[in-house]
Amino acid sequence: MSESKLDPSLRMGETLEVEVVRAFLRSLQRLDPDAATGLLAENFVLSHTGLPTVRGRDAFRHIFGLVASLLTRFEIVRLDIAGNGAIVLTARRELVKAGPLEMLIWACGTFEVRSGEIVAMKDYFDWANLAFAGLRGLVGVVVPPLRPSRRA
Repeated sequence: MSESKLDPSLRMGETLEVEVVRAFLRSLQRLDPDAATGLLAENFVLSHTGLPTVRGRDAFRHIFGLVASLLTRFEIVRLDIAGNGAIVLTARRELVKAGPLEMLIWACGTFEVRSGEIVAMKDYFDWANLAFAGLRGLVGVVVPPLRPSRRA
């Protein structure tokens, strides 16, 4: 993997695997499918709670490209991250915006990084939390001071 995809200096005590995941998350925040895909192994596997598994870098590129075209903002407003060898764990609060609809959701992820590439990502979220975030987001469309971005 080329070093230009990573921060010029690793944070004190962080591993390459953690920095690869940080770079991936930054590319998601920029809604940049090409940069995100560039950090994935060819045989990448993505699984989300209750959704079909995405297999392959090209499949991810296609799906994330569609999602990115619908979103106007994606921001990780809180990130806890830890690595242990090839495994990197994240707990995140994400602000997702599509037009006037904003949702603040939480997610946890387990990443497997090999040779500087993400080979697997298992993402977990709660459907009830997602539904509540959607309802709150709809209220925020009508009453803008209640939008999650005002508090994020």
